[in-house]
Amino acid sequence: MAKPSDSDSRAVDLSKIDKVRLQCAAERQKRANDTDGNIEDYLSTSDSESGSDSDSEAEDDNGDLISPELDAQIMKTLTALRSKDSSVYDEKVNFFSEDAVRKAEAAWKAKKVQEPVGMTLTEYQLKVDMEHGGVVDEEREIRKSTSMTHVEEQRALKNAFKEAADEQSDDEGNVFVKKQKTNEESAREDAEYRKFLLENVTGDVSDRRAFMSWAGTADAEGAPGSGDQKFLMNYILNRGWINTDLGSSAHEIIDKEEDDDLIDRTDDFESKFNFRFAEDGGTQITSYPREIE
Repeated sequence: MAKPSDSDSRAVDLSKIDKVRLQCAAERQKRANDTDGNIEDYLSTSDSESGSDSDSEAEDDNGDLISPELDAQIMKTLTALRSKDSSVYDEKVNFFSEDAVRKAEAAWKAKKVQEPVGMTLTEYQLKVDMEHGGVVDEEREIRKSTSMTHVEEQRALKNAFKEAADEQSDDEGNVFVKKQKTNEESAREDAEYRKFLLENVTGDVSDRRAFMSWAGTADAEGAPGSGDQKFLMNYILNRGWINTDLGSSAHEIIDKEEDDDLIDRTDDFESKFNFRFAEDGGTQITSYPREIE
């Protein structure tokens, strides 16, 4: 029986890779100006092994996955290290509870399901390329948008707006803007968070004296003072990894800037393409003198 060649094995592997990964490999090949090469050579390890799974995984950029339960586990571990607990050297001891990890992951997934997923202009163009071959059926889109007359559409929008206003008449801003927490609410939430951590840790750690001496380095406001230990304690108690100034809006700003740049480059290309046959200075009327010197 003939042994399958390398090209056959590569063909089988390619059949298991989704279109997005193949398109990424094709872009790498195009940038390398390798028209005669094989696309398999431009498939990275992550492309061939993970497929599209890595793209579907949401990243926890703001540390939302770290729940109070996980924070308590982290503080228990740090306290055991500071007190030189013998359990640190026991390979059978697990400082991180699997139940706490599962609970945090479940809360993270539930939050991601509730949050609407936005789409940038680049992602939309890629979606059109993959699903419709780069061609948008304008007639079908027009039929979708003209299912109702203009008068009917305006009436439906007005009715929907009135219903939303009636339901939330006590809080008018919620119709358009997400309600922000007040300073008092944020301070109360942070205080409850710190209280939960301190109570949870001191109930399980064997050497409470070592932990309480460390916890005593944190002031009431949580402002980091001199000393690495005080900064570390305040960083954990006050969730210093969360950027309260920008939050998720930082990604929205970056995406908007990328979309604006793409639109500008697209307009510039279309302008050059449409006027590629125009003569230089065609927008000006050239005049010549009657008498030639």
